[in-house]
Amino acid sequence: MARKGKLWMNQSKMKEVVVPKEKAVFWLDAFGRWHNEHGEFEHKKIIDFFHASIRRDADGYHLYQKRDDSIVEKVYFKYEDTALFVFDLVIQEDSDEIRLILNTKEEILLEPANLFIQNEHLYMAYGGDRIK
Repeated sequence: MARKGKLWMNQSKMKEVVVPKEKAVFWLDAFGRWHNEHGEFEHKKIIDFFHASIRRDADGYHLYQKRDDSIVEKVYFKYEDTALFVFDLVIQEDSDEIRLILNTKEEILLEPANLFIQNEHLYMAYGGDRIK
């Protein structure tokens, strides 16, 4: 149960709106850039919001959004290579750890044993995902 103000709302009663990737009007290119029929996205806030909304479930990658504590939207999208990209990294000064900052804003540990090269690009396997 989720509390909103003084009213209680049952999470299981949330309406779920699902858009299949065939009907999505945007996609992610092989370099982590969002596009629609008008071209590459230009507005940083929209780009950041899209990246931070990426989730994965049994049906694939989608953008996830919860609205008004009553609606969950999942828009599955096409991507040319992978949906996950390293956008930055953090080197821990007090250890040898290198942490990768993904386009989703998730921070994960670099695992050198999981690095591989494919089609002249560097990737890391991570929990069933492929990160570029």
